[in-house]
Amino acid sequence: MTTKQQWIALTGLCIILIVLYISTQGRGGDIDTLPDEAVYSTTTEEVEGSATTGEQEGTVVQTDVGDVTLEGNGTVEVLEVEDYPKPVPSLTVELVFPDFYTAEARVEQEEKIEILRSDLRDNPSDFTNWLELGNYYTALQMYVRAEEALVYANKLAPKNSLGYRNLGVLYAYYLKNNQKAEIAFKQSIENDPQEGSSYFALFEFYRDVLNDSEKARNILVEGVEMAPKDTVLKATLDAYVQ
Repeated sequence: MTTKQQWIALTGLCIILIVLYISTQGRGGDIDTLPDEAVYSTTTEEVEGSATTGEQEGTVVQTDVGDVTLEGNGTVEVLEVEDYPKPVPSLTVELVFPDFYTAEARVEQEEKIEILRSDLRDNPSDFTNWLELGNYYTALQMYVRAEEALVYANKLAPKNSLGYRNLGVLYAYYLKNNQKAEIAFKQSIENDPQEGSSYFALFEFYRDVLNDSEKARNILVEGVEMAPKDTVLKATLDAYVQ
């Protein structure tokens, strides 16, 4: 064997040894060495579902965002992403009952509220439960907590109408913040211009809280125009202009 042939053979042997070394170290590209039972967690918003495990070298784990290749022995865990606003309002605040609540009524309300709060701990993105919790807090005269719940509900569903209408009622008649009340009522109308209840709620606010008859009449006119099938708005307007 010539010197050149010996050099080629030696070079080839070195390459083989290097490849074998990389394979036994469980390396692939820029991926760090995976020790036994190492966990790689994905946190992109598109990934959902339960954990998927690959235990053999070269296992391909299927996910909603493509293939994740595991080099070497180990575990790939796919985690569901939390896609709700933070911080979440406290769900452990002590309930304070007005004096007029009977013992039986307190027990009943406590049970209902705790079911809601338990469900929200499991699923903080449930708009309907936050809305209902806000209504319960309002009934208990826990107005600040009610505001927190309703504001959070509207963060979850910024294009909804009912949540903003309820928030407007809370500001207008309980927290006595007329500026925030008007903003909330108008947002309710903007989110659903054909919902007659929102026009009527703003009409009552203008009439009963601000004592502004002109604004009250104008919002009725707008409501009848935008929600012509709402007979309550039409009847209210007819009676109000007489």
